[in-house]
Amino acid sequence: MLKKMASVLVVAVLAGGMLVGCQGEQKVEENNAQTSNHAAAEPVAIKSKTHGSDKAMNETGVTLVKSDEEWDALGMQGDKPNFNEESVVVLSLGEVPTGGYWARITGVQQVGDVLYVQGIVNQPGSEEVVTEAIEYPYCVAVIEKVDANDVQYDVQEVSGQQPAAE
Repeated sequence: MLKKMASVLVVAVLAGGMLVGCQGEQKVEENNAQTSNHAAAEPVAIKSKTHGSDKAMNETGVTLVKSDEEWDALGMQGDKPNFNEESVVVLSLGEVPTGGYWARITGVQQVGDVLYVQGIVNQPGSEEVVTEAIEYPYCVAVIEKVDANDVQYDVQEVSGQQPAAE
């Protein structure tokens, strides 16, 4: 009889633990779903892109430009965007020793006050014939106005590629 009661008790404890465990897992899944909903990336529309080489782009990196003053500080040539309605993302390679380098912005998303920028940068292949000239490759993307304060980027490095048609 004692053996039977002990077996029933063990089964009850195991069953209770499984029920509590299942409820705990459900709670974790609900919390993860809530967290992922808050952290969902919002795509940011790219209105236009330009690329080329400009000595003003002598710094390597990704820059978010949100005002006339920031644009002027970059020293960029060309038409100034309407910063009341637009922001600008710049991906620049800085000074490179030859032609054959290029940069392209492929996507932009925003999560909270963080802007995530994806891109591709190319360096010439080892057997590629290139111009012997110092270049400053960049890509500028005019995007819809954003209120981001931080920029994170994920840039894929390739070699010997031709830029995709845009």
